[in-house]
Formats: sequence, structure tokens, C-alpha cells
Amino acid sequence: MAKKTRRRKAKATISGLGAKLAALGDINWSAGRRYAIAAAWLLGLVALLTAWMIGVPRLRHAVAEAARAEQTAIEFAELPTWVNGDLLAMLVMTAQVQLAGDPLDQHDLVLVHDALLNTGWFDSVEQVRRMRADLVRVHATFVRPFAVIRDGEGDHLVDPRGRLLPRSYARGEAGRFIVITGAHFDRPQRPGAQWDGADVTAALRLTRLLDSKPWLEQISSIDAADYFSREDGGGLIITTDRGSHIIWGSAPGEERAGEATAERKLSYLDYQAEHQGHIDGGYTGELDITSSTGVFAR
Repeated sequence: MAKKTRRRKAKATISGLGAKLAALGDINWSAGRRYAIAAAWLLGLVALLTAWMIGVPRLRHAVAEAARAEQTAIEFAELPTWVNGDLLAMLVMTAQVQLAGDPLDQHDLVLVHDALLNTGWFDSVEQVRRMRADLVRVHATFVRPFAVIRDGEGDHLVDPRGRLLPRSYARGEAGRFIVITGAHFDRPQRPGAQWDGADVTAALRLTRLLDSKPWLEQISSIDAADYFSREDGGGLIITTDRGSHIIWGSAPGEERAGEATAERKLSYLDYQAEHQGHIDGGYTGELDITSSTGVFAR
């Protein structure tokens, strides 16, 4: 009995294995291969994505560290000759502190643009471009320092339109700039703002007219204190480097009836400079050139 039972179990086991092997023949092996290939591609993509997520930050970090190791240079295209020394160093530092050290971060360049524009030394900043990891080039239009306007606290630099620039001097230490004195309105509170007053506007207009003259250095200041009393014989007064005074009168192009034109006044000063060596013609006192009938010494 025991032997028969064992034979039946053996036959049943063999029969079960045969059925399983037979069932394998029913599997769609072609579809299985496609699934396996797709799974392999998916695993490969995941691996590449993981490597990229790990590798790119490391690359950015390595580049940033290299940039930090050597300070990024700032280069201004078409730099005016007057931008040098402490001013140039200040502008370079202003740009450099905006750079976080990551040359792949374009937002830093926007920060450089805004920071430079806010210094008050530019009419516009057209482009800030990273040329290399260690070099940023700035294309910008600088303001033009033109004259200084004097008040009780010193001499303050302005551009040809009277906009205040971020530099002041002790009284009389402005060097090559013509000094405008007698302004009736207070200095603006921030760089870039225009100095109010028709008197300042008139003095700047006269300064622009004289700016190209070869004898410009013979002028030390233009006084606007009596500008609003032109009807009483006042107006703009030129003070020369020898301490003599030349009454100019109205702003160029705004002459009163009977007043000499700006062209006539310039012709007189040109003549004196050419034939007498100085625009004051050798007079140590005061010359009134406002009349259309002649020049009067006082």
C-alpha cells in the first residue's frame, strides 16, 4: 500500500511540473521583451537625472569657488579720461560687491546695473555683460561734470543742465571748473536732481556759451546774485582770474531791449583777449558790456 501511495504522489508531481512547463508556452515573450527594454530605459533616465542633479550644483559650486578665488574685474567701455583714481575705484567696488561669485547667475548683472545707475555718475547704463568668469564689461554713458555751484557749505559739482553730481569741494578747491555764485535757491537734496532757479539756469547757459573759448581759463566765476535785478543794471557778472569784473547782463538769447547781443559781447571779449592778452583789456575794476552803444569802465 505504501509503495502504491508513493507512486501516485510521484506521478502527480511530474504531472504538475508538466502542466507548468506547458503553461510557459502560452506567455507572450515579445511583449515581455518590450516591457523589459522600457524598464531599462526608465532606470537609465532616472540614473542620468540623478547624476545631473548631483553634478550640476557641484559644477556651479566649483566655478563659483574659482571666481571667488580671483576677484572679478570690472571694465568700463569708452571710459572718460576724467574717471580715474578714487572715483574709478569706487565705481569698480560698487559693481564688484553685487557679484555673488557665481558667474552663471545673470541676476547679479542686473544688480550691478542698478547699483551703478544709483551712484549718480551715469546718464544711462546700457549693458552689463560677463565676458569671462573673471571679467564683467559695462557699457554706460557717464555724466559730464561741468561747473560747480557755491553755497555756504562749499562748491558742488553739477552737469551742463544743473543736475547735482555726487561730489563737493571745499570753497575754492574745485580746480578747473567755473564757479557759479549767488544762487538764490538751496542745493538739491540728492544727486541727479536739478538745481532750481532761473538764475542758475542763466549762469549755466552763459558757461556753455563760453565753454569752447580759448580764454575760458581767464574766468574764475560767474555771479548770479544780481540776476533778478537786470532792470536796474544788474545781471550776470563775470569775475576774472585777475579779480576784475565784467557785467554780462542777461542770459544768452534773453537780452532786454537795447542790450547788446551775446554775439556782440563775445566779439568784444575775443578782441580784448587777442589784442590785450586778457578779456578784461587790462582794466582792474569793472567793465559793463551790456549796452549796444559801447563798453563802459567803472
